Amino acid sequence: VSVQKSLGLKALNVTPEFIKSFQDVGYKNISLDDAVSMKAQHITPTVVKEYNELGFGKVSMQEIISAKATGTTPAYIKGMMDKGHKFSSLQKYITLKAVIED
Repeated sequence: VSVQKSLGLKALNVTPEFIKSFQDVGYKNISLDDAVSMKAQHITPTVVKEYNELGFGKVSMQEIISAKATGTTPAYIKGMMDKGHKFSSLQKYITLKAVIED
């Protein structure tokens, strides 16, 4: 691990316990870059569960990071579903969020 990456981990308080909390919900191979992104965007195991409960199956960590970064929250997706926008993948909601404003 580089000095710069170590400083980033420390600054964001990315701990072994933080990474283990995601392993406990089924995400076993989390990269340090993903861990930093997750911590910076306040992604928690609870948030991961919310995404996974939307009916897409187990969503990849990269998709969750992308969704959170674009404001495509579980609440936003549920709202779009309630309005009749029912897509089969999280990526389609991320794209929808990018092209229309709610």
